[in-house]
Parts: sequence; C-alpha cells; structure tokens
Amino acid sequence: MKKLNKLKEKAILAGKLNFLSTVKGRMIFGFSSIVIVMGIVSIVSFYLLRSFISDFDNMVQTTIAANEIKNSASAIPQYLSDYIIDRDNKSHMDNVTAQINNIDNDILILKKLASDSEVVKSVNSIERLNKTFKEYINEVYESKSTGEAIEKRDNAKKVAGFIAGEVEKLISAELSYQLVLKEQLSKLANNTGIAVILLIIFVSA
Repeated sequence: MKKLNKLKEKAILAGKLNFLSTVKGRMIFGFSSIVIVMGIVSIVSFYLLRSFISDFDNMVQTTIAANEIKNSASAIPQYLSDYIIDRDNKSHMDNVTAQINNIDNDILILKKLASDSEVVKSVNSIERLNKTFKEYINEVYESKSTGEAIEKRDNAKKVAGFIAGEVEKLISAELSYQLVLKEQLSKLANNTGIAVILLIIFVSA
C-alpha cells in the first residue's frame, strides 16, 4: 500500500514537471507569477501613497497652525492698546482672551503633529514664549497707570515678534523634514520598480 502511494506521488510530481516543461505550462506559470508580483507592487504602492498623503497632510496642518499662532500673537498688542484707551469696554479683553485660546489650541495641535527634532524644538520655544507673553498681558491688566500699561504692552509686543520669528523657523524646519521624507519615499518607490522589473524578467525567462 505504501509503495502504491509513493508511486502515485511520483506520478503526480512527474505530471507537474511535465506540465511546467510544456510551453503552455510555462506561460501559465509565468503569467500567474507576474499577476502575483503586480499584486504585491499594488499593495506596496498603496502604502507608499498613503504614507505620502499622510505626511503632506501633517505638513499642511502644521503650517496652518503655526501661521495662526503668528497671526493671533500679532493681533493681541492692538487689542491691548484698545484696552488701555478704553478699559471699561469688556470686548477688548474678550478679544485678547480669544486670541490666547487660539494660540494655546494651536500649540497643542503642533505638539501632536511634530515628529522631527528641529520642529519639536521650535514648538517648545513657542510654548515658552507664549507663557512669557501671557505674563506680560496680565501685567497690562494689573497696571495702575497708563504709562505702566503701555510699557507692559510694548513688552508683550516684543514677545509677539519673537513668536513670529520662531514660527518662521518652525515652518522652515517642517519643510526641510518633508523634503527628506519625500526623497526617502522616492528612493523606495524607485527601488520597488527596479525589483519588479527584475522579477518579471526572471519569471519570463
């Protein structure tokens, strides 16, 4: 019985080898292999594209959040000036508070998105400057005289300028980081393409 099974296995194996040795068999095998390879390529290409889209989306969100911080910080000194002139008008303080909240929220967004060390460094610098910024703003509110309030307002305005400068550094660092990622993805895509061509040539031979 065992001998019979072995003979059957040998016959099946011989049949497969004969099939592969025929022109038709080789064509079917080659076509099937190419289909499998192309399927793998499609999967790899999908993940590469998804990675590129995700990185691009992060760059856009980072740039938007950073610019919003810059715009909010730049707007606050004028609202402080309005407050100094008309302290009884609550809307001026409300405007400042709204911009401060925007800055705080945008910093949180940047901290979630940042992955490059230089970008993280800029985010941390902006966060520290924002803390100082808010201290000067509170000092404007606590000032006993108009002259003192103007002095504290000017200090806040200087810090707003520092924040704007740090935002520019952050955006530059993010763009540099994205260029590096783009080059890495491009190299990976090229290597994948070469590997596919070699596999197809090998299978077709």
